[in-house]
Amino acid sequence: MFSKRGFAIATAGVASLALALGAAPPALADGPDTPPHVLAAIQEDPWVELTEGDSDYRVVAVGYFLQEFGVYLGEEPKLEFTPNVTFAVHQYQLNNELVPTTGNLDSDTWDQLSDDVGLVRRGDDSMLVAGLRHTLTYLGHDSTDTTTNRFGPEMEQAVRDFQKRKGIDDDGIIGPVTFRAMYAESAEDEE
Repeated sequence: MFSKRGFAIATAGVASLALALGAAPPALADGPDTPPHVLAAIQEDPWVELTEGDSDYRVVAVGYFLQEFGVYLGEEPKLEFTPNVTFAVHQYQLNNELVPTTGNLDSDTWDQLSDDVGLVRRGDDSMLVAGLRHTLTYLGHDSTDTTTNRFGPEMEQAVRDFQKRKGIDDDGIIGPVTFRAMYAESAEDEE
């Protein structure tokens, strides 16, 4: 059947596969060493639901996100939740099979945005970075370089500062934990 060497190689391969599948490292998300009570508080913090006519820093960020996803065209994102934003959110909801497709920024839409934004880190260059940078600046963590969509060292430091303020392990990566902390109801609160 198997030689001792062949058996050892097969066993090592199975062990490696089991380790890879069963013990995915927490570094797949941002803030891998965030205390469990902080993670729980962030996950329990409800999303801010927005509709046409609302004015909020989150609308600007979502405008940039929806530009990146190809559904918000035309005007530069602004604080006002305009009919163009409603149309873009509605199209995004349709594209992602979210029900109902109201054009409002509801919890399901925020959850999908968080998933689609994924992990954003130093070196990335996209409209996602522009939206996240706008949010960090609004929340008091200016990254100084507002002229590009590139995630550079200044933005990484701004992310780390925000994460420290919120009690998140400050790895400088925006993922689901930091994203929710940036856009949920208590985003503007000092921790």
